[in-house]
Amino acid sequence: MAKAFSDNEKKIIRKRLKEAAIDCLQRFGVRKTTVDELVRMAGISKGAFYLFYPTKEILIFEVMTDFQLKLQNQLLETVNSTKKQLTSDTISNLLYNMMKEVDNSFMLTLVQNGDIGYLQRKLPEEIIAKHQFDDDMILGELCKFLPLPLTKDEVELFSASLRAIAMTMTVKRAIGEKYYDEVLITLIKGVVEQLFN
Repeated sequence: MAKAFSDNEKKIIRKRLKEAAIDCLQRFGVRKTTVDELVRMAGISKGAFYLFYPTKEILIFEVMTDFQLKLQNQLLETVNSTKKQLTSDTISNLLYNMMKEVDNSFMLTLVQNGDIGYLQRKLPEEIIAKHQFDDDMILGELCKFLPLPLTKDEVELFSASLRAIAMTMTVKRAIGEKYYDEVLITLIKGVVEQLFN
């Protein structure tokens, strides 16, 4: 019979699993990360792993979501603390900086390996839908700082547009690394300027 973990033990194990997942993602990517490697690094049994996560992909997606949520919360805190009127340039620069943080993180390996598409195919549809809904909610909060209110459909379009722009990281080499940062800021500015019209 499986050992029952205390709430504190569960918290510690989840933390160790997430740390192991980040390490594995940087070294191996999603496809080559194994449950065996994750449990070895976290110091738990394989059976215990499945008490926490039904698949490695769900753990990995949770790690990615935690990272994204951290960045989005930083963005909202920055916007909340800004005392001056937000301009399209201010919002564009904040979003650009957020995407560059993704580009300089463990997420880059996932993007470069094409693991994002693989992961999306492996995850249940309801998890993807919830993630998109959460994106829309957070960007809806950002949109409250715009001069004109947006409809629900406009917020969802804004959110989808930013996801599409983020996906350009998967084809950075094809775009041309020399100009990629300029392309990224141009795309972001184009989407953000639509919000101000």
